[in-house]
Amino acid sequence: MIKTSFKKTQEIRKNIIQNNKNCDSVFFEGSNNVLISVPHGVSQTRLGKLKVAEIGTIPLGYIVAKNTNSNIIIKTKNNFDDANFDENCNYKKRISKIIKSRNIKYIIDFHGLAKHRPMDINLGINLGRTIETDVNLFESLNNCLIKQKFIVSIDQPFASLYNTVSAYFSRKYNVWTIQVEVNSAITNISTNIEKFNLLINTLINWINNNFNN
Repeated sequence: MIKTSFKKTQEIRKNIIQNNKNCDSVFFEGSNNVLISVPHGVSQTRLGKLKVAEIGTIPLGYIVAKNTNSNIIIKTKNNFDDANFDENCNYKKRISKIIKSRNIKYIIDFHGLAKHRPMDINLGINLGRTIETDVNLFESLNNCLIKQKFIVSIDQPFASLYNTVSAYFSRKYNVWTIQVEVNSAITNISTNIEKFNLLINTLINWINNNFNN
């Protein structure tokens, strides 16, 4: 069982950003056909408006990727774009190359929910379109989260539509994708580190059981 500290999660984000601050994104290679995506770990610019970083998504994605041998791409610089909104951006271009070079069949796209949201996790599946190649796989993730007492919503408040990373690559390459929105109270508040650890272990076990056997 993986157990981390809140201090360690902050160090992970700081090191990744500092070491790649001049790059649009950083990619860490894995050994399976899963790509974890973290497009909002730094601030982004949507239609000329600055949006704050979802800071907890970087350590979340990184820890899960490293403990499942999954591939991971992390946005590390705001280039006055929004990788989860713009149709054309360097982040999406890089993912396209990774899909082809690493034979990616599954994308898990991590995001952060505002603390006031009533759910722990929002699974965005574009009304079922992004997971239709394997509905049972989605059901297994949903069931794993519910079993651990996480409050889960589907397509509420975010359904992963239009040019989100999940919808875009599901549509373009017919890969299985899901947008996983995690309440920032879990990732960003030190007193909730036990719940954070429960979440990462639930996700790690789900990936290892389904993709690394």
